[in-house]
Amino acid sequence: DWDYWPDGDFEQDFDWHTVARFDDLMVHWAYRGNMKPDRKNAQSVDADDWHNGRVYQRRCLGHIRCTNGDCPMIVRPVTGGTDAIYKQTLSKCHCGAPLEYVACSIISVLYKWRGGIHYVNGPLKLLTGLPGVDGPRDSVADISDILVNLDRIRYERKKVKGKTQMFQSPDGFLHEFTAFQKAYPGFVIWNTIGDPTVIVLQSDYMRSLLVKNFIAADPDNGLLSDAAHKFWRMREYILIGTTTFATDMQCWVPVLFTFANGQTTTHYQYHFLALFNSIAKECFDRHITITDEMLAQVMDYGEAQRIGFIEGFVEFWMKQPEDHRTEDELRAKAKQLLKGCHEHFRASVTRIK
Repeated sequence: DWDYWPDGDFEQDFDWHTVARFDDLMVHWAYRGNMKPDRKNAQSVDADDWHNGRVYQRRCLGHIRCTNGDCPMIVRPVTGGTDAIYKQTLSKCHCGAPLEYVACSIISVLYKWRGGIHYVNGPLKLLTGLPGVDGPRDSVADISDILVNLDRIRYERKKVKGKTQMFQSPDGFLHEFTAFQKAYPGFVIWNTIGDPTVIVLQSDYMRSLLVKNFIAADPDNGLLSDAAHKFWRMREYILIGTTTFATDMQCWVPVLFTFANGQTTTHYQYHFLALFNSIAKECFDRHITITDEMLAQVMDYGEAQRIGFIEGFVEFWMKQPEDHRTEDELRAKAKQLLKGCHEHFRASVTRIK
């Protein structure tokens, strides 16, 4: 989906149906748009791949804010150039304080081709120009039209640095992943590579926080799980985290991190299954009997996350020889252990579409 507020460094493909549904991927940020010159007639919206698509740019214009730290006033810059924006800053805020302009170096590059739009967003300093005193400096795209292609920029940059390989081979990734596991034994507690890809990380200290010796009077017991959707460069990748309240530090701390290359029920199921296995291991080491209530969760209202928890709960208990409940009984119990996050609920009912 498209939320009209692209932020961060990411690349994503959109088909033409999605592009039309979101008004040509309209954004609410103030920006100046232009179509890159095609001096060699090599770009076309009918191209068979996005690399040869017609290239458009959206250069963020930043924002104007009040200099009074207690005033939340934000003003949208006009698109008439630097002189027009400067004139805006000469006005006063409604609170009487002066206004100041905050520049932004982010540029979005849109490749329009037969299959839709390949959208690239982020600082991309080699393409936008390194920041200078008077704004961004020259862009590498001024050297050659071919350098509006980010893959080509990365390739040329690696050549300069003495690394000509454009993409890391699967063998290279597996070698580095194996080396990481050897360097930090036990930190990767679960991994599956393929479809889906899920890598679960946890230290011994994180695991020790999963089981508490007492129930606190304040509402800071149990586990809270959520996913960060903009942590990785690829937007379909997510970082799933589970946290608990550490009474000795008086703050919420992570007890499990999971890299997932998607947001399906299976991705979440693997996360929760790894979490439940860790709780069981901690209980075993401390001679504590594990109960259903130890697996209770607070989470958002996402369907994939909810079903992933339920299926992980069922799979965990079905593997315990001392538990004789049926799958239906376990699913019913899992639903009783789920609590919705009040903040996610508030955001969902107040969000303006």
